[in-house]
Amino acid sequence: MRKMFASPDTLLMMCIRNRDYATCREIIRFFGLEANPTAASRNAQRSEQLAKIIKKLEDDSHSLDFGDIGRSLAWFSTYAIATAR
Repeated sequence: MRKMFASPDTLLMMCIRNRDYATCREIIRFFGLEANPTAASRNAQRSEQLAKIIKKLEDDSHSLDFGDIGRSLAWFSTYAIATAR
């Protein structure tokens, strides 16, 4: 029930924290945030891009540990959204 009354930005923040970028894209599309992006929608898109880069780096370079970067990604996105308000 709580999610039913959440703003699009709140829904996006929850999805970013869970790294659920497919749902982020759906929320952005559903609320028409492509034409009028919010800080949260821009951060969702950036977070997804960063996650793809990190995944590629992990795949290409097994000797390096990017786990801390991946865990920090959700925190950074959430912090950026909160300070943009």
